[in-house]
This record gives sequence, structure tokens and C-alpha cells, in this order.
Amino acid sequence: MQKNMERQIVGSETTERHKRKVVHFHAHLKAGGRKFSGFLVNISAHGAGIYIKNDSLDSLNNCTRGSQLELEFASPTGGILCLPCKVKWLRIHNIPAYGLINSFGLEITAPPAEYTDFFKSLTHVF
Repeated sequence: MQKNMERQIVGSETTERHKRKVVHFHAHLKAGGRKFSGFLVNISAHGAGIYIKNDSLDSLNNCTRGSQLELEFASPTGGILCLPCKVKWLRIHNIPAYGLINSFGLEITAPPAEYTDFFKSLTHVF
């Protein structure tokens, strides 16, 4: 069975990452009893990239690498997917037209079969 992975060489380290599929879905991150709206921009079999507008800096400042979150989004078929995730990386961008934007790299810790089937049905890969 061939993995859907690519190798990257960074400095003297070789890392592997799952192939990503470009998406643009409205999504929510749930953390600390709060729900943050944003856009899911890419997904892989075990990960996701999401942008969240940072309207309430205090709550998102508590998110660090390893934080447990829940990613929620509606698939184009209408089903709501709720995925347990762990923060792999977080960056804060100051974009003058939009303000502070958080970009998250998430690891989907236990992808349900419904998500796996949905991911396989998408065709765009980068």
C-alpha cells in the first residue's frame, strides 16, 4: 500500500507530510468553550490548514503547539464534520485590510471514516 506522502528536505532533516488538497470551506475551531470562525484552506488525510480572524486575541493566545481543538465544517454534500485535532503550528499575520489573522496547521488525531471517505472524493491535490 503506497502512502499519500511527499518528502521534504529542510536543512539536514528529511520530513514527510501528507499530500494536501486545496479547499475553501467556512469552518470553526472550538477551543476552551469558545467557537472561532474562519476558512479551511487545505486538507490532507491527517491534517488541515485553517485561517481564523483574531477578533478576540485573549482566547486564541492560549493555543500553542500541541493544544487540543475541534475542527468543524460542512462538506459540500451538506454533512457536518467534527474532527478532533492537535495544533502542529500557529502563525499570526498582521494584514492591514483584515487585522490579525491566525493560521493553524492541524493534525487530525482520529479521522472518522466519514472524513476519510470525503477526503478521498476530492480531486485537487498540491
